[in-house]
Amino acid sequence: PEKVETVKKTSADFADAAALSESDRKIVDWGLTNGVVSGSSDGLFHPWDLVSRAEFAVMAVRSYGFNLSQPQGVFSDVPKDHWACQYIEALAREGAIPSGGSFRPDGYITREEADKILVLASHLDENIDVQKSGGESVYSQISTNCGISAFYLGNNRELKRISAVQMFQ
Repeated sequence: PEKVETVKKTSADFADAAALSESDRKIVDWGLTNGVVSGSSDGLFHPWDLVSRAEFAVMAVRSYGFNLSQPQGVFSDVPKDHWACQYIEALAREGAIPSGGSFRPDGYITREEADKILVLASHLDENIDVQKSGGESVYSQISTNCGISAFYLGNNRELKRISAVQMFQ
């Protein structure tokens, strides 16, 4: 199903954000102000919901300001009319995800997968041999060392929406 978002400007616009701590409200406010996220069609923010791979792709493209273009249908499981196709394909064009094959847009993204996307999108991996540096987990190490991911959730934990937004700050 398509993710329909409403444009709201602060955490105060969302009933479910009232229960957040002040620091969590600041994360939400930052994400809204910077256009990384917006609210859901039900008028809520859903800070504790898990983030799909498609949703994270949208956040990453918005955060990095990557250009969108006509969908080409480069992923077998992301049809051209998928609500996030342009964003997913933008990540592929920028080298943040491999092009072709499958993407699993409706699957939940893990912290390690998110770290890898952000490290590759930032080109922080250019002088590192990933295989000699510990394989996939090296992306989480780079992300943490570079201040992209200032918190530790464990590499395979699925990200909640508020944690995903925090990764872009």
